[in-house]
Amino acid sequence: MRKINRLTTLSLAIIAAAFIHCGDDNDDLLAPYTGSRPLQWLHVTKSTTPDIQWIGGRVAAAGVNRGSRAAFDSTLIWLRTSPDNQIGSYITFGSNPDLAAISRAGGNPAAYLTDSTQYTFWLADKSALTDGRPDTASNPFTFIDTSFVMNILVRGKVGGERNSQGKELVDIVITRNETMLEDSYTITWTPAEVAFRQIAIRTSSLGGFTDLLWHIVTPDSLPDNIHPPVRIGVAPPGTEEAVAWPESGFIKNKVQILWMTNSKWKVNNFAPTAAGYAWLRLYPFE
Repeated sequence: MRKINRLTTLSLAIIAAAFIHCGDDNDDLLAPYTGSRPLQWLHVTKSTTPDIQWIGGRVAAAGVNRGSRAAFDSTLIWLRTSPDNQIGSYITFGSNPDLAAISRAGGNPAAYLTDSTQYTFWLADKSALTDGRPDTASNPFTFIDTSFVMNILVRGKVGGERNSQGKELVDIVITRNETMLEDSYTITWTPAEVAFRQIAIRTSSLGGFTDLLWHIVTPDSLPDNIHPPVRIGVAPPGTEEAVAWPESGFIKNKVQILWMTNSKWKVNNFAPTAAGYAWLRLYPFE
């Protein structure tokens, strides 16, 4: 029995040590890679401050440039460096920037990424750096990059009540906030001082009370009290959630509509320009 107990204790100790060593502090607590593997992208999230994840080894520098190439020049907007290959396989854009190096390159540090702009993300280990500059001709074991247009906003068509100049009551925007742990969406609108008392998302091209994915309302005893920003799936204070947001989120490849009303709205009047009514028709997205 003693031998069994010792083995059990030793196994538990090894497991506990592994969990401690592989905690969520990605820089210093990840277990080292064994052998030599090429660097490979796993994921760059869709957010104004995206998470960046890769496999293959730790690196000495991670950077982001505007445009289609990795460079140590005026297009550099973020750079994270380490004296050695100590940056581990998951980091967040904007964290711990090397402002001095960005300045030497003539770049302009950015705290956030913008929608519909092309960016190049790159990683380099120590051997692929010359005076802090990435050697883009290095092999995939020491350097990788990827370029794409950042897609943060959920596209759609705005409508609703119009003023005397023919402009909609509000301009609605839905922003995606994806991290490694969750994928959430935030609704904002301008003018922000315009308050609503009801927000709903429906699987349809028109407003209505059927096929709802989410629905929040202000109690009758309270005035219009819903102001931006509003996170989809979270009822703001002073409101009630009539239909809970599904874990699956938006339905892909189907048109959906976000509609909002205030106290000027007449119940069940879903005419495109009804008083006190605003909407954003969402088209299929990834």
